[in-house]
Amino acid sequence: MNGLAIRVLGDVEVTVDGEPIQVDTRKATALLAYLAVTGSTASRDHLSNLMWSELAADRARGALRRTLSVVRSALDGRWLEAETDRLRLKGPLWLDLEEADNARNSVIGHGHERESLCERCLEPLEQAASLYRGEFMEGFSLRDSPQFELWQLQEADRVRHQHTSTLRMLADAAALRKDYERAVAAARQRVNLSPLDEAAHRQLMLMLVWAGDRAGALRQYREAVRILDEELGVPPLPETSELEDRILCDDIPEPPGRPEEKPGSPPTVSDTPDRSAMVGRRLELTRLRALVEQGGGRVAAIVGNPGVGKTRLADELSGWASARSRSVARARTYEGESALPLVLVGEALRAALDQWESPPPLDGRAAAEASRLLPELASGDVPPATADPAGQSRFLDGVSRVLSTLLGEGGVLILDDLQWADSASVDLLAYLLRRPARFPICSVLIWRSNPAAAHPLRSVVEEQVDAGRGLVIDLQPLSHEEMRELAVRVHPEITDQANQQVAEGSGGNPLVALQYLRMLNPSTGELPEATSLRPEVTQARLRGVSQLARQVLAGASVIGRAFDPDDVRAASGRSDEETAAALDELMAADVLSEDDDGLIDFTHDLVRLEVREALSAVRRRLLHGRLADHLERKHRAGGVTLAGRIAHHLEEAGRLQEAAAYRLDAGDQARGVYAHQEAMTHYQAALAHGHPDLVRIRTAIADLQTLAGDYSAALDSYRIAASRATGAKLAEIEHRLGEINGRLGRWELADHHFQAATAGLDDPRRLIDLHIDWARMCRHMGDEPAARDKVATAVGLAEAATGTTPPMVAIMEGLFDEDTVAGESRVRRGLELARSTADSGAEATALTALALLARRRGELPTAIERTETALALVTRIGDRHRQATLHDLLADLFHETGEEEDAMEQLTQAVALFAEVGTGGLEPAIWKTTPW
Repeated sequence: MNGLAIRVLGDVEVTVDGEPIQVDTRKATALLAYLAVTGSTASRDHLSNLMWSELAADRARGALRRTLSVVRSALDGRWLEAETDRLRLKGPLWLDLEEADNARNSVIGHGHERESLCERCLEPLEQAASLYRGEFMEGFSLRDSPQFELWQLQEADRVRHQHTSTLRMLADAAALRKDYERAVAAARQRVNLSPLDEAAHRQLMLMLVWAGDRAGALRQYREAVRILDEELGVPPLPETSELEDRILCDDIPEPPGRPEEKPGSPPTVSDTPDRSAMVGRRLELTRLRALVEQGGGRVAAIVGNPGVGKTRLADELSGWASARSRSVARARTYEGESALPLVLVGEALRAALDQWESPPPLDGRAAAEASRLLPELASGDVPPATADPAGQSRFLDGVSRVLSTLLGEGGVLILDDLQWADSASVDLLAYLLRRPARFPICSVLIWRSNPAAAHPLRSVVEEQVDAGRGLVIDLQPLSHEEMRELAVRVHPEITDQANQQVAEGSGGNPLVALQYLRMLNPSTGELPEATSLRPEVTQARLRGVSQLARQVLAGASVIGRAFDPDDVRAASGRSDEETAAALDELMAADVLSEDDDGLIDFTHDLVRLEVREALSAVRRRLLHGRLADHLERKHRAGGVTLAGRIAHHLEEAGRLQEAAAYRLDAGDQARGVYAHQEAMTHYQAALAHGHPDLVRIRTAIADLQTLAGDYSAALDSYRIAASRATGAKLAEIEHRLGEINGRLGRWELADHHFQAATAGLDDPRRLIDLHIDWARMCRHMGDEPAARDKVATAVGLAEAATGTTPPMVAIMEGLFDEDTVAGESRVRRGLELARSTADSGAEATALTALALLARRRGELPTAIERTETALALVTRIGDRHRQATLHDLLADLFHETGEEEDAMEQLTQAVALFAEVGTGGLEPAIWKTTPW
């Protein structure tokens, strides 16, 4: 390529007439890249500070001169234009970033709406994408130039965003041309660049399925599920899962057609939603409104503690001003940015400019000065900055005039979190506020109270107060009456006692009150006991207690329950004799007491809390660790189930990886006794602690969610597990996905998952279970031939594998036997097998089937008895959906026997249970007892 060519997309390359230039310093390359990318004239001071900020000003300018000499030599004296105090690259030159931007921008609006595409868009988008060889200035850095690295990082973010947008449009344009191979490639590049962007994953799924790779689209969904879970700990959005469901059911969205070409029209701006009424602050808001309406360069300061409502008050003012067609610009500072000069004022300028589609005419010199903070404002060469007072005055005046013009008459500038503002921004604001004639904007400044030191802008605002142009609002806590109003507005069901607790506990701070209100029980309107105001506990019982006794007592306090002497000895680390003596002393002091079983506990739990809270964090972790080790030894000795307690104490000791294994064991133990909620808590803790067997834990959680009837959550959990599973484990999850979709009446999806499961299972027992569940679904949807076929397959598998008949196989054979008597005999045989193998689920199914047969014969008392027995079993299992169906059956049976009161009670329970089941709106047919 002839002339000067600079590549910054990927490795940085600078060539002249096709040959790389020779420079002996990275800063020469950085200088060329910066001038080319910004495309503007830069002052020597700016470039010196950008690349040599660690040097004194004279040394930095010297380093710049030497670098310029290197650059001139490498460019043979061409392209670099250096005047007394400013530099720029003059054309013609070729920059890959500029070429990519031009190509991308050329597709916008040529004969169609701005956001549409057409086939003619493909070529320029291909060109733009091909120029992207990697990240912006990939692998290039100036470690001793933080200002340059900050610019490079910001530019890299912008370029990455632009490129992902290009890839999105490229994929869509290729799809319009039916070039699905290119569409898939572009969409895949987009996903690789932004792996957490679900829209990118959905686009790739669509392109794959349009390209005929349905399996690839489903694999991409699993990959999206895995990434979202690993990186964010969240399931996919509903629209992503819905797209997978549509692909599974071959309900694939139609590929795009050619867009209708018509002149573009501006986008519709949606109305701002109404804000809920603000509690309190009516007087403060009235004073602020009056200040704004007075016009001119007025200023208000809103000051108060964190959470007291400063920003909320400003929100209300902003909405009021906007509704009256006043321009409102808002900016804020952030913790950690106090070292970035004038970042706040730059954000204020940007906010003011962003209100305009096309900026109003600006004074050229003022815009040039303000463009030092916001380069978009520059329309020509930016004059060099000077250190003299006149230069500073021109800069300050330019910023003032540009802000005033952009906000217009009656404009409002709101600046928040000024406690973190950089000193340069504070100085500039002080300059503007003291010159209302030059800056006729109403400014609202917000900062946190600091009793130790007044904010530097406070005195400036108070000067304006004295001149009749200012207002200081020191926000105080809300009154008890206002807090009560807030609580009732958030939770109308709150009790008077809880309302009083909120008012007292929050101290009138709205943010704290809202935290309290989040803990409110919506059904009772009460707060948990832990949030109650805890009364002071007398220290009298501990007066005179020996140091040894206090050490033993500290060990006892972390146990958290009644304990035996061996437990407290292990926790405290004292000997047997010392522990015995200390316990005697503490019981004599009425601090501890012993029950009839020889277990020891605190006389009042508040005493335990007092002792435990007095411990240092290090001491507490040590005691929990000792106790965990002691309980582990007990656990390994057998005879006791301590996994949950061990996990708790390991967590308190900070040993989370060890705790994860015990949480999993505790979950399995809880699930084994049908304590499903406790099992769920343990599994989720194991997951949070980083247990490596994610597939097993996610599957266990999904199984429990299925039993609870929370089908939406169960589907998400199974999908996350499936994204990591392979082989037989993946097939088992497909089986479960099929079962849930069958419960939901989504037959086609269920059938797909059952088919996928058969391909990965080789264990005959699991294949038998699969075909039985498949048969039940087919029977429920009315496909008797398919159901019989699945049962026959299960029978064949059972005979080939074991020569015995599993309970569910016998039951299903009986249900399909055309000879009613023989069929009932088979079901009874299945019931006996289920009881002999302790298969509660199969037993409940057999009893349900026998109840229906008895009902058919008119033997209603027998049908009721069998249904009640089945209901007791499924209640023990915890299957909420099956509980609801059996209550529904009982309601019918009682109605048929004329026992209307009992029938209504059963129906009420059935409806209540179905209301709890997360089915997404079951059809009435799903209530049928048949499939169970």
